[in-house]
Amino acid sequence: MASCGIARTKDLIERERLDDLKSNALQQRNCVLHPEFVDGKYMIYTRPQKSFIETGDSGICAGFCDSMVHAAIENEIMVDPSAYHTIKEVKNGQGPAPLKTSKGWLHLAHGVSRTAAGLRYPLYLFMTDLKEPWQVIKRPGGHFIEPLGKERIGDVSNVVFCNGWILDDDGTVLIYYSSSDTRM
Repeated sequence: MASCGIARTKDLIERERLDDLKSNALQQRNCVLHPEFVDGKYMIYTRPQKSFIETGDSGICAGFCDSMVHAAIENEIMVDPSAYHTIKEVKNGQGPAPLKTSKGWLHLAHGVSRTAAGLRYPLYLFMTDLKEPWQVIKRPGGHFIEPLGKERIGDVSNVVFCNGWILDDDGTVLIYYSSSDTRM
């Protein structure tokens, strides 16, 4: 069973392992910490699952906890559900932490769909409210980045997955992604 492991560090060299995230889900995958407190609490984007194989039973959720030392989420709010016959019909998950903009929180997520060639993992975007970052306010159609050419071939084929992004002071966004578990 998958759990959300938590560690903390002051220098990115030494780290302290904390308790795993506790929640009501049998499995907790793809957890991402929101970059700011929300009403004095930590907010964590999650993907609760009933089992390892049955992945389409949720989507991107959000939960709140008072402490990361013994992090526990009682209830999870659905933020962005997986949806039949879309780029996120099998499952979806939060990528890096969202970027704060003047219009809202910009999210980069991955979706998984079934194709004749097998599963396909593209990246897509959506935006949530600045004050209630669990409320989606913009949801563009389609994907943002898809695996193309050599990116389609590797240890886990037909996949792109975001490793991180940076919002520069001039508004430029740098996106770091990997493809097919083989290249970055």
